[in-house]
Amino acid sequence: MAHPSFLDVPTDFDLVKEVSHIPVEINNAELETGFTPAVVAQTDAVMGDGQYLLGYFRRQFDGVAHGFAVRANAARGQSTFKLRPSKEHLTLRWSGSRPISNSSNRRM
Repeated sequence: MAHPSFLDVPTDFDLVKEVSHIPVEINNAELETGFTPAVVAQTDAVMGDGQYLLGYFRRQFDGVAHGFAVRANAARGQSTFKLRPSKEHLTLRWSGSRPISNSSNRRM
């Protein structure tokens, strides 16, 4: 999930639990202004601890802001593009470990 800051928590995640047929992974930036620590806690409370049987995993990237996976940070003298392959690799590794439902062709 790329933009969890646009979701209505807990309503949208309750809907996900009702109708979705796929695991959910969220990669969030620590310094995200929309997906604040309070919203992160709410989301984890609704989806975490096995409450979403198809699988829920949230990974926080510390020290970065919104857009961290696609934008360079010239002020730090480095490119955050280095994070993108790592994030994608981690996502593929996690999603590859999840069982595939026979209804995987349905849309959420």
